[in-house]
Amino acid sequence: MLLKIKQIVIFITIFTLSCCKEYPVRISEELGRQLPITDSLKGVDSLEAFIAPYRKRLDEVLDSTLAYAPYIISKTDGTYNTTAGNLLADIVFQEANPIFRMRTGKSIDFVLLNHGGIRSIISPGPVSARTAYQVMPFDNSIVVAELNGKTVRDLVAFLIQAI
Repeated sequence: MLLKIKQIVIFITIFTLSCCKEYPVRISEELGRQLPITDSLKGVDSLEAFIAPYRKRLDEVLDSTLAYAPYIISKTDGTYNTTAGNLLADIVFQEANPIFRMRTGKSIDFVLLNHGGIRSIISPGPVSARTAYQVMPFDNSIVVAELNGKTVRDLVAFLIQAI
C-alpha cells in the first residue's frame, strides 16, 4: 500500500511539473486587411442622433474665437526664428511660468520647443480653439529643467552646430 501511495505521489508530481512548463507563444500566421474609411460608408441614424448634442457643443467650443491673427503665422517664415515658433514659445512661457513660480518660487528663464511639433499655419483672421488643435494636435507636456550656465552654453553650441 505504501508503495502505491509513493507511486501516485511521484506520478502527480511529474504530471504537475510537466503541466506547469511554459511554452513560448509564437505567431504562426498574420492575417489582416485594410478597411478604407470613405464617404461610401453610411452613417447609423441612431448613433448620429446620440452624438448630435455632443458634436454641437464641441463645435461651439472649438469654433469660438480666441484671438485675431493680422497675418499668416508659420514655422517656415524664418531661418531660425519663426513667427509660429516664437508665438508658441511665448504662450508656453506665459502660461507655465506663473504656475511654476507658485509651486517652486523660481522662474522659467526661456522656452525651447520642437520645430516638428508645429503642424499647421495660423491663417489671417479669427483664431479659434480648433485652429490651436490643428497647430499643436498632440497632448504635449511641459518639462522644466534646471540648467547651470555651462550646460546652457553647451546647449546653445549644440543648437548652432545642428543648424
